[in-house]
Amino acid sequence: MSVFSYVTTNHEAAKHHVKVGGCACGIKLSTGNPSTSSGNALYDYTFAEPVEVLLAHILSLIELHPPHFYMMDFLNIFTTGQLVAITLIFIWTGFVRSGIGFGGAALGLPLLLLVDDQPLVFLPIIGTHLLFFTTITLVSRSHNINWPIVGKVMAVIVLPKIAGLIGLFSFPNYWLVMAVFSITLFYGVTWLINYTIKSQSKTVDTVLLMLGGYVSGTSLIGAPLIAAVVARHVTRIQLRETLFVLWIILVILKMSAFVAYDVDLQWKFSLVLLPFVAIGHVIGLKAHDYLVTSDSTLFHRFLGLSLIIVSLAGLVKYLSENV
Repeated sequence: MSVFSYVTTNHEAAKHHVKVGGCACGIKLSTGNPSTSSGNALYDYTFAEPVEVLLAHILSLIELHPPHFYMMDFLNIFTTGQLVAITLIFIWTGFVRSGIGFGGAALGLPLLLLVDDQPLVFLPIIGTHLLFFTTITLVSRSHNINWPIVGKVMAVIVLPKIAGLIGLFSFPNYWLVMAVFSITLFYGVTWLINYTIKSQSKTVDTVLLMLGGYVSGTSLIGAPLIAAVVARHVTRIQLRETLFVLWIILVILKMSAFVAYDVDLQWKFSLVLLPFVAIGHVIGLKAHDYLVTSDSTLFHRFLGLSLIIVSLAGLVKYLSENV
């Protein structure tokens, strides 16, 4: 069995060695650490197998926290009460995503913004969880995917999605937060009065998809608009899995933009929250079969009322603090 030894020197030398028993060779990686005189800190690895190299690199990132991979210290930023609230909200997002097929971000992000009004803190975490759990769900249910609809929908929403991503990194944080609460309030009203957003023509389909794509780009809460169109073209059994494929594609685009703009992906906090989201996900899977085969009007009205309360509270709180 290979034995690792991990030695860290000061930033001036900035060299970290991982030695593995057996025949070895070396590799150097640059992190762009401005603390060194040359502007780059070097990671010098000696390894015997590619897997051990990967493990060595992961260890260095976790222990040394280079600037590019730095994760904000949630334990210092949030109080215990806020951390408990965040945990409960992510359990809720897991339930909604697997139970309904959409709305994890739409029903979770407004609550998270009441805890902290920084969308770019929570959006990468929501995206990571979505990719993980939707992929797991699709493994055993891929036969329910309507691939032709996936292709047609993506052809319409890809450009608005890109435009929304540009807006996400261009608009002031104030605008983004207000947009999230306002759009969520609209969803809440439609659900409370049992009004279903639906389309009866290709023109309306296109408008809803373009709006959904743009909103998805800015905040990941465009799902109800997109789902309204997809629901018209697939069976009820196919709806969730078809939507999941769309969410995966859209979230990959968003996460790629985060990487390009050097946004912290909060991957450590995502891993910490993963078991809690899993609790909601499992409960949602069990609830999904019931919701598909029964009248869910009362459930949607309850969600609508909850969204209205949360959105109004968020708008009042945010306006009072910023006006």
